[in-house]
Amino acid sequence: MSKKGTFPGVLLIGTALLFILDEFQLPFSNQLMQWPTVLLIIGLAFLCQGLVSNDNNIFPGSVLILLALHFHALSFIDAWPDYWGMYPLLIGVAFVFTYMKTRKEGLAAGTVFILLGAGAFFADELFRLAGTELAGAFQTFWPFLLLILGMYFIFFHNKKAKSR
Repeated sequence: MSKKGTFPGVLLIGTALLFILDEFQLPFSNQLMQWPTVLLIIGLAFLCQGLVSNDNNIFPGSVLILLALHFHALSFIDAWPDYWGMYPLLIGVAFVFTYMKTRKEGLAAGTVFILLGAGAFFADELFRLAGTELAGAFQTFWPFLLLILGMYFIFFHNKKAKSR
């Protein structure tokens, strides 16, 4: 398999399958003829390119695939959560996928994003348990915590990884 031709090849195959679905009115073709399917095709192309070569396309491919699946699930499954906490959760899973392939990077960031997403889902219950005063302070200052954590990843985490 040609490493350079993987991305455009998967894009062409995905686009062809999309048009075949539309042309022959196969089951579920109306539901799949939506914009999340385009994200899914592009994500598959990135992921396939990242898996056959040593470039860093696994993360964007995983994010696009997971977002596409999320948006499709919103239209297919009534009980699927439509909450902002889902986005950091999906990004965290994409980081973990990247770590599983590279074994170098993504585990720490993935853990932070998964905890952020999971915390968002259970925030009301956690705040109830913590008390109103602590909950109010956390709701006011948690974006600053994310800002500090982001600066840590930019300025210190890379230096620590390079010194190993």
